[in-house]
Amino acid sequence: LGAAPDVVALSSTYLAVILVTAPARHVALIAARSLQGTGDTRTPMYVNAVANVGNILGSVGLGLGYFGLPELGVVGVGAATATANGFTALVLTAAIATTHTAAGFARPTSTVITKQLLAVSGPKIAEGTVSALAEFPFNALLLTFGTNVNAAFQIGRRVYQQATGPLSRGYNVAANVVVGQPLGDGDPETARFNGWAVAALGVLTVGAVGVALAYFARPLVALLADDPETLRHGVWFARAYGLSAPFLAGFVALSGALQGASETRVPFLARTTGMVGFLIGFSYLVGVPLGYGATAAYWGVALSNVWMALVVTAGFRYGEWAPRAAAMMAERADA
Repeated sequence: LGAAPDVVALSSTYLAVILVTAPARHVALIAARSLQGTGDTRTPMYVNAVANVGNILGSVGLGLGYFGLPELGVVGVGAATATANGFTALVLTAAIATTHTAAGFARPTSTVITKQLLAVSGPKIAEGTVSALAEFPFNALLLTFGTNVNAAFQIGRRVYQQATGPLSRGYNVAANVVVGQPLGDGDPETARFNGWAVAALGVLTVGAVGVALAYFARPLVALLADDPETLRHGVWFARAYGLSAPFLAGFVALSGALQGASETRVPFLARTTGMVGFLIGFSYLVGVPLGYGATAAYWGVALSNVWMALVVTAGFRYGEWAPRAAAMMAERADA
């Protein structure tokens, strides 16, 4: 990607440590979603809160040598994250295995469920894969504009995520539950209303936070950057995320609503076309051949969010997700 050798060395070391617990991280995510699907959002919240606090304290202690712990640098930070991943997976799995929650483990007895799991999870896995892979060419593009541009993007995105992440994740899970449960009760109209309601709430609240972020972008980014060029670019990236926040919130909420109806193809299509067409394609064409540089990347970020929102809105409004969910439930009942 064009990063400096010392950056590559530190990054590869950190990745090598945390990837050891990648299976545990996936187990934790699946367990959390399983519990949330039953309406239990508190157990994952409590477990993740403890894990996050432990991760922070461990990163400071092992990374910087505080609290009487050895100073291990980036290895210590990775070890703290890896430990948190293992802790979360173990505790959430135990919660499902015991009578603490309504969820439980069962031995599969029908291939219908397996086929449906693959049909639903396939596009979701592909969406995550595309999202991860798209980071490589986009970061490489940013590095052609300058190392400070790439750093500014990471800072601007982090500021946005820190400000809106809890709300967005909450709306995604809420939409998943309040759409999926009425569909399970055979009430698609309530499911549709609930989906629009959560999306509207997300657009209003996250949108308001986004506008505030755009307005206060400079002092917020200045907390994380002191280099003048990095600060300048970081402010514009933060504004791009902030002003497109209503669209990104709508995308996240309606994606959760569609996923609650077992429709994962539309969010996959939205994210893939948005990231490839706008985040990468638009940013490159306008930034390099047309010579607009980093300005094209600001617009690429914002336009990709707008496009993804438009696609899932059309999918939720006009798609056949309710009949498809009913057909899948009937198929499971007949198995």
